[in-house]
Amino acid sequence: MPEMLLAAAEQDPQPLGVGMNAGLPSRVTWHITWDALTNGLQPSFDGVANYLKEKAYCPHLMWDPWSGRIVQFYPANLGGRALAACNEDGEFNIQIEVFFSPGAVRDGKTFATVADTPCNGLAEILAWTDSLGIPRVWPLGAPAWTGNSRDIDTWNSNAGHYGHCNVPGNDHTDPGPMPDLMAAGALPAGATETLREAEAMGKIIIARTENEPQVWRGDGLTRWPVWTMDTLRNLQFWARNGALDVMDGGAVQTVPDLNSIGVDQMAINGLDFYGKPLAKAK
Repeated sequence: MPEMLLAAAEQDPQPLGVGMNAGLPSRVTWHITWDALTNGLQPSFDGVANYLKEKAYCPHLMWDPWSGRIVQFYPANLGGRALAACNEDGEFNIQIEVFFSPGAVRDGKTFATVADTPCNGLAEILAWTDSLGIPRVWPLGAPAWTGNSRDIDTWNSNAGHYGHCNVPGNDHTDPGPMPDLMAAGALPAGATETLREAEAMGKIIIARTENEPQVWRGDGLTRWPVWTMDTLRNLQFWARNGALDVMDGGAVQTVPDLNSIGVDQMAINGLDFYGKPLAKAK
């Protein structure tokens, strides 16, 4: 069971958390506080946080990318209130306000985008959102200051990371350019080794039958047992991030006979890395 609270965050629980629509994909939605600057200086972190609380606009997390400070207002299983619409979209919709304004000055240096900051604390945030099953991808493309899409079909069908600029029914254009999610923070243990071994397989299907689970690859004759949840987790991690060609992004296919698939195949024991049954493919 994933943790609903981020261990690295200060907890400041707020009322009025939104009920979630688990029929839609889980996601992270990124904002910036975009505060008025005085000679390049932002207001205080606590002052901005208090404003959000007073207005009932709190996200899940408020994050200072220089100091690494993180404050959490809502647990993952409740929706935040920082969007004009779609706060409830997904089993998880982790809203993050980055304490940032374009042109902010720190130690004499001017920062134009969040991507330019040290991003201290980002690794901890992404490790947490990884644990919630949210892939490190931008389904509508990485945010930019202009030209962002709010395609509702993509929003309704794809898990991943989005900017406020991508959310249907909203008109804000933040957060602007963001850091490379794949480069931020440590990958899951053994992820690189799993990727190297699986890359040679070509098209991969994770499947199970009613019989004892088994794994096939290549010509369909060579078996590759996958006995641990870590390996399964890593295969799904890379699938969700586009590094492996896996049917349905790593969803488990239920088939009567592995030989009936006719391509590289995998069979696992039907549990995800939280120990829960994996959903059957539609």
